[in-house]
Amino acid sequence: MREYSNSICGNESNDSDSSSDITDITIIAGVFFDGTNNNKYNIDFWGNGPNIHPSDKEDYEKYRKLKDDTDAEHYASYRNSSKTNIAELWYMYDTTKMPNCIKVYVEGPGTESPIVSKSVKPYSDEDGMVSSGEDDSLRGYALGSGDTGVNAKIERGCQLLVDKVLKKIRDIQGDQLRLNLILDVFGFSRGATAARSFVHRLLKGFIYQSVTEDKKVTLEEQFDRIYALGTISHITTGVRFLGLFDTVSSYKQSFISPSTITLLWSTSPFENDVEELQLTIPPYVGSVVQLVAADEYRECFGLTNIASAETTRGEEVILPGAHSDIGGGYKRYEEEYIYMSDRIFHDVNEHETGKRKCRGYLSLQELLDGGWLPFNWLAPQESLDRYGRSVITYNKIRMVYNTYSKIPLYIMGKKAASKKVTWINLTSANKVASKGILWKSEVFEGTTSLDGEALSDLKKLRDVVEGKPVYGYVDGKIRFIGDSDDWEKILAVRTNYLHLSARAEKGHHATSDNERIIYNG
Repeated sequence: MREYSNSICGNESNDSDSSSDITDITIIAGVFFDGTNNNKYNIDFWGNGPNIHPSDKEDYEKYRKLKDDTDAEHYASYRNSSKTNIAELWYMYDTTKMPNCIKVYVEGPGTESPIVSKSVKPYSDEDGMVSSGEDDSLRGYALGSGDTGVNAKIERGCQLLVDKVLKKIRDIQGDQLRLNLILDVFGFSRGATAARSFVHRLLKGFIYQSVTEDKKVTLEEQFDRIYALGTISHITTGVRFLGLFDTVSSYKQSFISPSTITLLWSTSPFENDVEELQLTIPPYVGSVVQLVAADEYRECFGLTNIASAETTRGEEVILPGAHSDIGGGYKRYEEEYIYMSDRIFHDVNEHETGKRKCRGYLSLQELLDGGWLPFNWLAPQESLDRYGRSVITYNKIRMVYNTYSKIPLYIMGKKAASKKVTWINLTSANKVASKGILWKSEVFEGTTSLDGEALSDLKKLRDVVEGKPVYGYVDGKIRFIGDSDDWEKILAVRTNYLHLSARAEKGHHATSDNERIIYNG
């Protein structure tokens, strides 16, 4: 594994000092970049909002403000999601079992950073941070740029990481210390883009021609704060593991008006961002795993694969499901309107049901044949109206639960823990980091559990996809490559657990052929 020293970083070193005078210290750091409009602080604040007492005037007013805002597009990161697999992994990352271990969570693009809580509250995390209460940024979540965009979140990640490193170093005795910083980096969606760009641009010399938006996106730009302590003579940096959930960059730097953003977003302004944000996997990453959504084909959600990592260091696993089935973040259950032409309740015959007219830009027959709807979907439903009279209605909405995202969470956790890094220069410091990632075992087992008869179909599918690929790349397209038994197991969970993300809303329209756009990264 490649190591970086202060000579490569361009910082002065005390190489003349004898090795006996220098103490090696290793700090292992987990860095977690959440996805677009995903913010664990905002979710916690919204969930605890009804319990905030008026005596807590500041937070009470913050909650009232967002609760009273009836615009559905406002405060989406508070109301419209649950915690993603990134937030779950951040919590499970066990800093007590790995010596000198720290972790950093960076909220997703489009959302505002948290603030320091003045007191311990039910919705503050273990670092004492709470939601800012601010609305989401249209530019940040629509274009991935600006003060809440991808580059801004990378800059924040670098700052938070060095804050934690400084705190850890101050607790270590020694006149001259040589710091070995070992990184485990995770990301989902545009957070996966941030994770990839972060590890590729660790040093100022690696920025090349990439776009930074004048943000301090390299970790090296924060190293002066470490050297200012006066005890650090040398810094080496390595990336042990890179875990990615369905990388989507969808980046546009130029600032445009909100009305133009809305117009462009409905027709997709995005192209290949691999060079612009440096999304290839550099050779000093020990191991990389990417989980890919097989059923995602929205035009604004093009995938960046990990072709540059090759098979020696990189593993790409294509799983059933849409983008947020893989990365998590759906609410406990979602209502998906099937007939895109009309959300108003009318007789089923009044809806357009032909090619590309229904949810997922499929026909009603394709939804039925593909197991997205139950076999009795078209049957009339007898119920009572508010006056107690018998009425006949027809299904309009499918209810989809978020339980499936436990499967990608489980697979990523298992793969991250099992990856053992072979170091080119096996120092005593590197030996510490060669054993793999450690999770809070009881939390991991509880959070990913699929025990119980009701979840048996999900567990059967997990057993299959954990053991072998059921989807793969064929002529550059994602295709099912499993057998008939595998297909039956997928169909068994589709109706209730796999979302159809493509729909007739801005930013969510499908590609013209329902095939995913794929960029080589």
